[in-house]
Amino acid sequence: MTPPNVIQHIYLLISLANDGGDANLPVNYVANWIDKALSEEKFSEVVEVLDGLDTDKLPVNIITGILTITIHAKNQLGDRRINFRNRCLTSLEYKHELSPERIKSITIRM
Repeated sequence: MTPPNVIQHIYLLISLANDGGDANLPVNYVANWIDKALSEEKFSEVVEVLDGLDTDKLPVNIITGILTITIHAKNQLGDRRINFRNRCLTSLEYKHELSPERIKSITIRM
């Protein structure tokens, strides 16, 4: 699946979860897709997905999942992962209205 299709599929699964579907489905999908892409060294595809995701549309569990699964490839993903992480921090603070303490506890190792 190409990165634009991956992004659309993530949003679809989030929508289904918000409508009462399995909340773990979008997290599992994105974690499995990124893990597979990283293991196949498709770093440019992962970067394209990170760049294309609107972090304000992502629930906290997907944000933390993506940050967690990409931490071991932070050197290969470079500034694009840093940019994604910074956008996530902004979303956690302003969209999800989490306290600075909660954000720190989520992102301290990421």
